[in-house]
Amino acid sequence: MNVSKPDPGPGTGLGILAIAAPIALLFAAVFRPEMVLFSNDGTLGALFSQGAQAHEAFSGLWKPLNWVGEVAPSAQTNLTLALFLALQSAVAFSKFYVPLSLLFLGVSAAWFCRRAGLGGKTAILVGIAAALNSNPVSYACWGLAPKALTQGFALLALGLLLQSAREGGWRTWVRVALAGLTVGCCVTEGADVGAIFSLLVAAFTVVISTAGSAGTSRSWVSGILRLGLVAGCAGWLASHSLSTLVGTQIVGVSGMSQTRESEAQRWQFASAISLPPVESLRIIVPGLFGYRMDSPDGGAYWGAVGFDGTAKGRWSGAGEYAGILVVLVASYAAATSLRKKQSPYSEQERRMVWFWTAVAAGSLALSWGHFAPFYRIFFTIPYLSTIRIPSKFLHVMHLALWVVFAYGLEAIARGSLASGKERLGGWKEQFATWRKTAASGEVNWVFGALGCFAIAAVGTLNYAGSASELKTYLRGIEFHMGPPATAEFSIGEVWKALGFFALSLGLVAGMITGFFNGTRARIGWMLLGAVLVVDLYRANTPWVKHYDWVTRYQSNPVLDLLKDKPWEQRVTAFLDPHRQGPLVGGDAALSWTYLQKEWLENQFQYFNIQSLDISQMPRVPELETAYFGALGLMENQSNLPLVGRLWQLTNTRYILGSKDVVDQLNGMVDPVQKRIRLKMPFGLGLKPGVPPPDASTATADVVQLLTATASEAGPFAVLEFTGTLPRTKFYTDWQAGLDDAQTLQRLRAPDWDPTRQVLVSEKLAAATPSPTAASSEATITRYAPKHITVKTRSSAAGLLLLNDRWHPDWKVTVDGQATPLLRANFLMRGVSVPAGEHTVEYRFDPPHQALWASLSAVMAALLLVGILVLAPKAPHAD
Repeated sequence: MNVSKPDPGPGTGLGILAIAAPIALLFAAVFRPEMVLFSNDGTLGALFSQGAQAHEAFSGLWKPLNWVGEVAPSAQTNLTLALFLALQSAVAFSKFYVPLSLLFLGVSAAWFCRRAGLGGKTAILVGIAAALNSNPVSYACWGLAPKALTQGFALLALGLLLQSAREGGWRTWVRVALAGLTVGCCVTEGADVGAIFSLLVAAFTVVISTAGSAGTSRSWVSGILRLGLVAGCAGWLASHSLSTLVGTQIVGVSGMSQTRESEAQRWQFASAISLPPVESLRIIVPGLFGYRMDSPDGGAYWGAVGFDGTAKGRWSGAGEYAGILVVLVASYAAATSLRKKQSPYSEQERRMVWFWTAVAAGSLALSWGHFAPFYRIFFTIPYLSTIRIPSKFLHVMHLALWVVFAYGLEAIARGSLASGKERLGGWKEQFATWRKTAASGEVNWVFGALGCFAIAAVGTLNYAGSASELKTYLRGIEFHMGPPATAEFSIGEVWKALGFFALSLGLVAGMITGFFNGTRARIGWMLLGAVLVVDLYRANTPWVKHYDWVTRYQSNPVLDLLKDKPWEQRVTAFLDPHRQGPLVGGDAALSWTYLQKEWLENQFQYFNIQSLDISQMPRVPELETAYFGALGLMENQSNLPLVGRLWQLTNTRYILGSKDVVDQLNGMVDPVQKRIRLKMPFGLGLKPGVPPPDASTATADVVQLLTATASEAGPFAVLEFTGTLPRTKFYTDWQAGLDDAQTLQRLRAPDWDPTRQVLVSEKLAAATPSPTAASSEATITRYAPKHITVKTRSSAAGLLLLNDRWHPDWKVTVDGQATPLLRANFLMRGVSVPAGEHTVEYRFDPPHQALWASLSAVMAALLLVGILVLAPKAPHAD
């Protein structure tokens, strides 16, 4: 058929405003000065601590506040960093980063629709559907807004490729190159998610290059050239990200080697968070299995994502609701694309619908992970097995669904709502006329949709009638968040979904059958938008959490003690750095664990307090695996003295726990010297001005309201371990040239004294160790995450130990002269220092070549955009 020119719709400004308005409504609380958005993976405290490194984060990022320090992916040449620098403060970033990311996604989706030749009204509704889709919203509200940006950049790349396919001459290749650079932006924002989208863009490049050309050799050559240009430009811009990610997330990480021996370990690691097939219903019923783990009033997640057989093992933080209207219209597009007669699509558009429908179905199947056989195919591809979490494919599924939704809306707009078609009399007359003149496939779809609604209604009634069985099931799966309330909540969500199904089906059927023809067309579009916004808004409100940051980040006597020269010691609240073995027993243990998680991830970050406890370490480095095996994990009571050795070697001076555990702790972890003593007793109470929480408030929210109060009668205490090593120490006695097994064995040995001797992995020939004590001193004069200065004074040559994590990208100088960095005590930093007074400087300085490559690619992208905007357009250019 001859496709009519798409309607322009409202202007660009009004279109952006239409997308921005519901986003602003959803996040309205951030406009209050004291309120910021909750973020699990990017807390306000972490933003404050990392903000100090923002100006130099391109050249590597070192995080000293957890464990004994760790390397992190350096700042990327991406939009996230640009927004952080533009907003100029951690508070402003916590407020507006998520809404701006979703706005970028929505505008990108609308822009893609216009590049695909679709109408303005279609573009706006698709932009709203993308921006308010529960997948990007829930991830962004969990602290993973880069995933929304990744989807937005993918849509920009796809739009550029579509536009390049309709152009000729040099503009075609400029747009293809820009598409590749935009794919690079996907990787800089989304890491492995960006890599998944790069595969999608690659497939799309081939499809549009060969569509409509009967697969001629010329079209295949063109497709290969386009694909090569996209891949080359993407790799160019993402080179810094790829270098950083490989260096921090694959190389030297346990289980990441591509060997058959590690395959089982990699499979378990990669597929743990998979979507059970039955939970695919969350795409059309938002709260069927609950929302967040801490959602109140029966809304806690009770599904099986990440479920390991215990209540603690269940994982959620992501929503997958696409919207009943979106799915309904997408199904109309898929059905309509099968029609050859009276089709609203061109042949190429039909192929596009087929392609995106296949992408949506395939991505959904891959997201099932270990629950189905499909992900095994993806896992067998070399190095793609390093991508963890199969549910990441749902990001692709939702993007594909938006595109099919767009074609469905356009089919409606080109059909009965097309300009010039008027409504005929009453609705009965209009329906009868439509049934006589409509294509058989369209009639079949309407009646098929009505049949699906009838089945959904029967299913809802059946589900509501099985409330008692659902409660029994919830008790049987170790779900202890109130089975009765949870069952009622789930059933209520199904009823709401059925209601929106009825509204959506009525509107869509009315538009298809001609009820909104002529002057009512505008009303039909407005009603579609209203239903879409209301439905997605109500489904997303449980994901959005705000809090008063001024109250949450108040200091207290315990924090005041710990933040005083925090580089001189570490603190722990557990027997094991993986936050196992809390030092508070009985009924208070769970609340204490939540409180320490709150302090570790928020207040400790905000006040730059260094803790031995690990916040997150999904990819455990090989050195840590061996070290934990030797010192960190307690298999039985006989290993408890190794906890004391761990605290000694890691400069862990302060211990948080019950006041009454001093004697017991001394007997367990330091039975010979008993060097643990009471430092500061304290109690817990509500922060000033905070009202008492009600009984329904989740424990994780309650602990945010608590603060420590100095009290001799308090049940808790800061304990001090006086036997810990200082952060830096000068030795004149050492053992050098030990292999890893020898070092770990010696670290465990009761007869080895770490206060007198240090173990070095490298061989040292320049000096001879002396067991005789020499006069020596080492003082830290500057401590920044990437730059540490130590002044030493010694009557003999020796080795300076710094009890921070060793990494090859740390460079060290003695009096300005480069000196080899040594690996001391298996995991720490060491350096040989001559006798006398010296200045030792440590600087974290990874290679910069990939950074310069990425920056040059960003400049090239800006140049290409300028060329497209400023150069004269060809007469028939789009």
